[in-house]
Amino acid sequence: MTLTPKEIIAGSTIEILTFATPPTIIHFPGALHASWRKSLPNEWKRDYPDIFDDDDLRLARSRPHHHFCEWLSAIHIFHRDGALSLVEKYGYTQSERKVGVLNEHFPHLVPFLRGFRKRFGVQPPDLFIYQPGSPAFRFAEVKGPGDHLRKEQVASHTAITKEWGAPVEIIEVREQ
Repeated sequence: MTLTPKEIIAGSTIEILTFATPPTIIHFPGALHASWRKSLPNEWKRDYPDIFDDDDLRLARSRPHHHFCEWLSAIHIFHRDGALSLVEKYGYTQSERKVGVLNEHFPHLVPFLRGFRKRFGVQPPDLFIYQPGSPAFRFAEVKGPGDHLRKEQVASHTAITKEWGAPVEIIEVREQ
């Protein structure tokens, strides 16, 4: 069930921002998703080493029915905008590369990301998007087939935009 802004704020003191931009829609052929459980993560890691690392590959292999939509969205953003993404779990310390990017280029954001789950009851958005050499950053929340935004996610996205001035792009990934 998709919640409308009115349903989300009913009984709440959280102000919900209305985004003028409609969600980005990415279509994929079913055969591409089928290859995800085989060799596609290895190929994408090889082809996009500035986006995916060994930790991303480990996560993709450990949950073979997950992460496809996030990886596809990161590649889409790279080709559309020339931007790099940190894919999931970037607010935690397991990935040296992700922690290194945040500590080196966005140290002011690290405490906010580390306390995100406790503060909002959800993880940060799926993608942290940045342009190397630029202080600008943004986020993307990826929704695959059958997945919908929860009210906690909308509240956290609103806080990100209000507190950091960073937009949260909504990306819907759909099978053709």
